[in-house]
Amino acid sequence: ATAFQLPPAMITAALPVAMASILLAVLIGLRVALYAGLFVSLMAALQLDNSFAVVVNGMVVSGIAGYAVRYVLNHRAFYLRAALAISLTVPAMELIHLWGYQGSLEVIPWILATGLANGLLTAGASLVLLFLLETVFQVSTDMSLLLLCDYNHPLLKRLQFEAPGTYHHSLMVATLAEQAAQAIGANAICARVGALFHD
Repeated sequence: ATAFQLPPAMITAALPVAMASILLAVLIGLRVALYAGLFVSLMAALQLDNSFAVVVNGMVVSGIAGYAVRYVLNHRAFYLRAALAISLTVPAMELIHLWGYQGSLEVIPWILATGLANGLLTAGASLVLLFLLETVFQVSTDMSLLLLCDYNHPLLKRLQFEAPGTYHHSLMVATLAEQAAQAIGANAICARVGALFHD
């Protein structure tokens, strides 16, 4: 037992090690998210008596959660994918370690409950932090860019009524820019938004 007389498996199941990974996966990219997951896992392991299980769990959970959210296009999908990835991966990893070390089976329900709570809370906190990071650092994720693609956006509606020729031109350029970006592997959503508002 460690702090608060909890089994070590429950403490490691409660650690929000995947938060940095899921945030960076949508803000910057999966490669940076994986490095951040490794760093956070190593820091957590150092705090918990150099536990190798924490490093392994943290890397696996961070990798799977970051991979799950890397291409999400709305905030609901971000929350659901992050919560599901963490809630399934954390208990699975803890049960593997429990089986490997032949630990007590009495903690299994607690590990499952802790993993579920970890997934729901980490995904919720990450969603709030994502809004703050986008606002403070003026960074746009694909999720926020996709909101600008809505043809009911006030600026596009105004352009449609006051300059229909320019509006039609912007739609054509947006379609071309999106297809060109897809062909070269660039961010198609960013190209589409930039073309829609270029006039």
